[in-house]
Amino acid sequence: MQGLLKKESTMNNLLEVLDTKSKGFENTVSIVTTGAAAGIAISKAINKNEKVGAVVGIGVGLLVYAMFSPENKLKKENKKLEKQIEQIEAKFEK
Repeated sequence: MQGLLKKESTMNNLLEVLDTKSKGFENTVSIVTTGAAAGIAISKAINKNEKVGAVVGIGVGLLVYAMFSPENKLKKENKKLEKQIEQIEAKFEK
């Protein structure tokens, strides 16, 4: 039971640190959900594993986004994510 509570506490801390209102976060979430839905639909159509289809769909969606997104925009998002990761790491080190 303690492990479950610790895991829940960790997720709450993670959500507090993440900037969920940023445009980059919204874009990433929409790409991931759309990619997963497309992957599941395709895998159902060809009678394959839906979980694998979802993962492949997410990967393809993020790849296409990275290929066609302006490079400086990706650098800005990368810096934001790096800062968020550093904040998360700092909280866990305490």
